[in-house]
Amino acid sequence: TENWTTLRSQDSAKEISVLREKVASLERALQLAELKSSELAKLLEREKIEHEKLLRDLQEKQHDSSRDSKELKQSTNNCVRCIDNLTELSKMEIQNLQLQNTCASHLKDINELKNALKEARTTINTLHEKLDLKAERDHLIDELKEKAIQFEQFMRGKNTSHSSMSSSGNSSTKDSATSPRPQEKRQSRDQSVNTSSEYHEPNDVETRKVAREQENRIREEMARAFAAEIKVIEEKFKEQYIKFEQNITELKKELHDRVNELLLRNKEIEVLKYAIVTEREKMTEILAKKDEDARRLFDKQAEVMKKYKSELENAHRKVQFLEGQLHEKRELIQAERESMEKLIKQVTEERKLYKEHEDELIAKFKEMETEYNKSLEMMTEK
Repeated sequence: TENWTTLRSQDSAKEISVLREKVASLERALQLAELKSSELAKLLEREKIEHEKLLRDLQEKQHDSSRDSKELKQSTNNCVRCIDNLTELSKMEIQNLQLQNTCASHLKDINELKNALKEARTTINTLHEKLDLKAERDHLIDELKEKAIQFEQFMRGKNTSHSSMSSSGNSSTKDSATSPRPQEKRQSRDQSVNTSSEYHEPNDVETRKVAREQENRIREEMARAFAAEIKVIEEKFKEQYIKFEQNITELKKELHDRVNELLLRNKEIEVLKYAIVTEREKMTEILAKKDEDARRLFDKQAEVMKKYKSELENAHRKVQFLEGQLHEKRELIQAERESMEKLIKQVTEERKLYKEHEDELIAKFKEMETEYNKSLEMMTEK
């Protein structure tokens, strides 16, 4: 029994030592896993810092590219200003065309005024011809008046001779009136004996005199009426001539004003053309320079964008690679953590089992010790 107990105690001691070695190895493995996890955490922190630095660099590059894009936008705004200047030039050209149309209309008006002036001159020439005819007519009227005056004087002289003859006849009749009645009767008888021609001679003279007076009166009235009509025609032609002269002076003045205005407009158009041409030359130079600057800036921007794009693609690839590595390391750490948890759980279970087994062994050892003491006491008593 003693040998059996000693062997049993030795076996239990060996088991306890083996279990202690296992616990120590498990603790060492746990320490190694904790150390490895801390190293992995440091590595992850370092990679995180590198990623943040890379992101900052990319953000700075993006900021630079946005600033370059702003400069490009400003240059495009300058191009917009150039376009505005081109629109102003086109507006000025349109104004020039409008002024040319206005000048053409003024030239048309001037031609119309010239035609009107020609018509007025022809009208004046016709009026001058009519005035010449009027002068000839006046000359003829004056001659007719002189002839009428001469005829009137002739008729007056003739009338005076007839009146003298009639006055002598009247005196003889007066003498006969103063004589006695028998003589008057005798004279009447003598007169009744005369021929019919002698009897009708005083009546013919009177009728001719009355006819001549009526004829003279009619001629004078006709001369007055003809003179009044000629005067009315003369006044009418005189008014028309004055009116045409005024119209001609007004047309000449208007033509002079239009010509001066046209010359002024032509000068303004020439100045405007010169200004437009100079401005266009300046704008073409500015636009050529702006186009060259914009092309250079576009090329530079394209190179920078290409460079940034390649760097960004490399950074994306690096980030994806690092993210893959990080994912793998996280999975590895997670797997190691799970294995460590399993190991810790197993160690705790083994510790628990070991504790229980140790308690059992201690209890057995105590029982064996008590039995041994009892057997030893019994042996000593024997």
